[in-house]
Amino acid sequence: MTKRLFVNRLIHSTALVAGILATCTSLSWSANFYKYKDKKGNWVITSSLPQEFSQTGYQVINEKGRTVKVVEAYKDISGKRSKKKQEEERKKWIAFELPEDEKKLILLKTFTDTADIIRARETQISAIQLHIDISKTNISRLEKHLIQAQTKAANLERSGQTVAQHINDQIIDLQRQVRDAQEFVEKKLDKQNRIRKRFSEDITNFHIIFARKLLASWENRSGTLEKANPIAFSCDQEANDCAMAWNSAKQFFSTTLQQDIELSNQAIVLSKIDNDKPNKCLWLARLPDEYRSKEYFLVSDSCSNNARLPKATCPENKAVCVATDIKKHLSNI
Repeated sequence: MTKRLFVNRLIHSTALVAGILATCTSLSWSANFYKYKDKKGNWVITSSLPQEFSQTGYQVINEKGRTVKVVEAYKDISGKRSKKKQEEERKKWIAFELPEDEKKLILLKTFTDTADIIRARETQISAIQLHIDISKTNISRLEKHLIQAQTKAANLERSGQTVAQHINDQIIDLQRQVRDAQEFVEKKLDKQNRIRKRFSEDITNFHIIFARKLLASWENRSGTLEKANPIAFSCDQEANDCAMAWNSAKQFFSTTLQQDIELSNQAIVLSKIDNDKPNKCLWLARLPDEYRSKEYFLVSDSCSNNARLPKATCPENKAVCVATDIKKHLSNI
């Protein structure tokens, strides 16, 4: 019994000592203070650091006034890194070194100018149109036979005679053939529309490539776009409604040319190309520069992307005049 009592007292004493040591440790830690500068630049010493000064740098001092830790002010360099990274990406954008550019650059190896793209498009559409025309001729023929068979069956019924089974079978078969031919035509028309859409994307990308090439050459030459070439001008995305400016420029471009438009979307406007006079084709391109929060509008002609056309047949005066008129128009809205 005495031995058990001794053990219990020993355990109690050990727990008491451990509690005292823990308390001492806590008191020792709470004796640390924080030293920082307030908004007026005055030093402040406090037992708890305000959250608003936790990022501005501070010192941890002990109860004897000695500095035991120095925490430097937080420096946010993410913005500088982001800006530097943006400029690096913009250089790749200008130089066509972005992953998505690889597919676009194939266009330059496939086509020499816009007229080539349109000729390729029309060749494919014409080949499909031939099948459509043949099918429509067959549909007309089948519908004629169907009307004859239906008329014959109706006359027999009116005269009280029984319609022969082969006549009913003929009507059903003709109806099926007409339906199949119409579905065939619809599929071919859908294919033509898909071809037009694909080639519209090719034409758009083709001109955007040259717009970027022009932008790169002008910046390398003078560092600014407007001073380098009078056929280009820019829109500040932060200060202006560039979408509205583009729509207005696009409409003005179409009206000024007084020509049929081959293609018009949110990236380019292209006038109708005359195969006999390809030099008369003008285009307006919209080139967003997300790296500098700008959009560039460029007016050019077929000569800009066709080295085979002699410069004598491609005067730049028209493009310059149109670009000048568009700039004046935009300045008035």
